[in-house]
Amino acid sequence: MVDDELINREFIKNSIRSTLNTLLGETCLAALEFHLSNILGRDPYDVFCDSPRNFYEALQSIFGQGADKVLEVIFTTMAQRGLIKWVNPSQAASLLKAGDEASRTELLKLFKPEKVSER
Repeated sequence: MVDDELINREFIKNSIRSTLNTLLGETCLAALEFHLSNILGRDPYDVFCDSPRNFYEALQSIFGQGADKVLEVIFTTMAQRGLIKWVNPSQAASLLKAGDEASRTELLKLFKPEKVSER
C-alpha cells in the first residue's frame, strides 16, 4: 500500500467521478457506475485505487476496444482540469493496464490532491 501522505484516496475517487460526470453527464454516469459495480462487485472507484487492471478490464467488458480511447479522454480531461500531473494519456493508460504494484503506485501518484483547496 502506498503512503497516505503521497496519495489522497478520496481525491482520486472524486477526480475520476467528477471527470466522468463532466464527460458523460449524470444519467450516463449513473448507468456506467451501475454496470461497473455489477462487473466488479464493489465500488468501481475503490477498484481503480486498489486494482487498476481490474478497473480497466471492467471498462473493456463494456466498451470493448474503445476502452483505451475512453481512458485517453479521461486522462486528458483530468490533466486539463489540473487534477493529475500532465502526462501522455497513453502512458497513464499503460500504468492502469499493467497490473503490477509499481505501476499502480505510479498511476496514483499522478493525482494532485493539493488542487482540492483551489476548486
